[in-house]
Amino acid sequence: MDVVGAVIAGAALIVGVAVGRLWKPRRHLHPELPEHQVLAHEIRTPLSLVEGATELLAETLDTEQLTPQQRKLLDTIRTNSVRAIGVAATFLVSARMRSDDFRPDLQPCDVRLLLRETAQELRETSAIPIVVDDQGDPLHVHADPVLLRHALWNVINNAARYAAETSDIRVHARAGENNVVITVADLGPGMSRQRCRSVFVPFEQYEPRAGLLSGAGLGMSITRDIVNVHGGRLLVDSIAHHGTSVLLTLPRSRA
Repeated sequence: MDVVGAVIAGAALIVGVAVGRLWKPRRHLHPELPEHQVLAHEIRTPLSLVEGATELLAETLDTEQLTPQQRKLLDTIRTNSVRAIGVAATFLVSARMRSDDFRPDLQPCDVRLLLRETAQELRETSAIPIVVDDQGDPLHVHADPVLLRHALWNVINNAARYAAETSDIRVHARAGENNVVITVADLGPGMSRQRCRSVFVPFEQYEPRAGLLSGAGLGMSITRDIVNVHGGRLLVDSIAHHGTSVLLTLPRSRA
């Protein structure tokens, strides 16, 4: 089998397993969970298979034998599977935060460390450079690390999805007197005032760059909920054709 056949067969097998898993009636395995939460779990598992196996295919095959179109197809499969995993994670976070017994797991978190780790994860699938200014001592906040990481992932991911291909993403964290301010900025197309007002509306969707799947329209809404739970604020500052800046402020930990 030639390289093209290997890529097609491998991708087909992976997707077939994923789709088959999704269509199996598995609701009875989690009767205590809401249906959308079960669906999110069931989607995330096969998508993780797709992402991992596609990465393995890319590492195994000699990329010099692939045509530019074949390399682009592999990149598209992997990138969009990662994006879809993020959508599933958003549904899971949403379900957790809306449960009657929800309590954030508050503990000291180094914002600069979380930003570095999140940016590195997104660099693996982003065509847009992500530059993190992490100079300085650790910046600690009292937060739920899972929720905070998800909020940071959403904001940086949004910037990478909607910024112009010639842009880059600038991520910065600084200490205020009583808070920590995180800024995620791009020099992309920006947004009108009307669009800025709607970014927090659940299920409001906009077209990302060509080749990327649309999200669920929940990312910024959930991010604002996460920031609010921590006693912070989430602001969007954007001018059409001049880029967008998203600011997260969180109470600073004195510990």
